[in-house]
Amino acid sequence: MSAEVEIPAKVSDYHVLPLRLPSHPAVHFEAMHYIYFKLHTPSVPTPESSRSLFLVNIPIDSTAIHLKHLFSKQIGLPAGRIVDVIFNETPTKKKTPPASAVLGKASKKRKRGSEEEAVLEVESTLPSTWDREIYTSGSSATIVFVDKASLDAAVKATRAFSTKGNKVTWGDGIANKTAKLGSHRYLAHASLTFPPRDSLLSAVNNYMTIFNANQDIAAKALARKRSMPDEDGFVTVTRGGRNAAARMEDAQESLERQKERQKGLNDFYRFQGREARKEKALELVKRFEEDKEKVKQMKARRKSFKA
Repeated sequence: MSAEVEIPAKVSDYHVLPLRLPSHPAVHFEAMHYIYFKLHTPSVPTPESSRSLFLVNIPIDSTAIHLKHLFSKQIGLPAGRIVDVIFNETPTKKKTPPASAVLGKASKKRKRGSEEEAVLEVESTLPSTWDREIYTSGSSATIVFVDKASLDAAVKATRAFSTKGNKVTWGDGIANKTAKLGSHRYLAHASLTFPPRDSLLSAVNNYMTIFNANQDIAAKALARKRSMPDEDGFVTVTRGGRNAAARMEDAQESLERQKERQKGLNDFYRFQGREARKEKALELVKRFEEDKEKVKQMKARRKSFKA
């Protein structure tokens, strides 16, 4: 029998948590698995990142129940300290595509101006066809604790647990709390592939409701673009038929507003400024010549009087 390989307690910034995988008839030796954990420090911090623990290389059959049970029951943290478990990797089994991918993706419509900036997103999804996800090897997860003190206690307890050489069996005690794997999972998948008519109809109706709301937003934004000039006084050219054309009153009002804005914009371009200065200079020269001629005539009349 070969000697047991010594596993370091820390790899780079990650601490090591050894786990014993449950026995299986196909495996005749003890299989070990190692989770690497550290404080969650994302590149873009979130309100939850200061009280979160980042895990790497979680088992492929991980669930939120597994991880909560591991830290509370097996490592010994007080119950109720974990508020959320977020899995960061994409499962090997693809999730059921959203209704937008099946029924046609609705484009995002943004409204200009300060009145309305909201964008309605299509979030209605079809019922899932898998009752449990399977993750890729090396996947990660983020555990969010109720506060920073609970996070510090979890890190301290987990490090002490792994340093003492303790090993726990993954999923020991929760066999009946999660959906079964193997053939049971695929039998459930075959059943979930044909969801009940009521739930499927509800998902489609929710999607169509949001889709119609997006269409209304798009129509109102298009009508506003046809009648309202922008900051520079230009009206956006948009596509549309006779029924979607702007009203004569709106067009007249937009032209009047454009004329008001164009007041004072005559010298907007450089050549306009040069032409204006040139005309002013010529006008001054002309006046100077006229005044010069008047002075000359006045001198001539004065000489004639003296004579």
